[in-house]
Amino acid sequence: MESSDKMFVVILVMAIIFTGVFVYLLLLDRQTHRLSKEVEKLEAERKARVQTKS
Repeated sequence: MESSDKMFVVILVMAIIFTGVFVYLLLLDRQTHRLSKEVEKLEAERKARVQTKS
């Protein structure tokens, strides 16, 4: 294996790893955004219930 072939393999492996990390972070961001919206919705419902009891 020539050194240029080795370099190509290293770059390819690094690209695969960075792509995996990027996809993981993207999915994590989407999930936290979804959970944040759900928390806001539940807080609004709780405030509405407290106001109707008063």
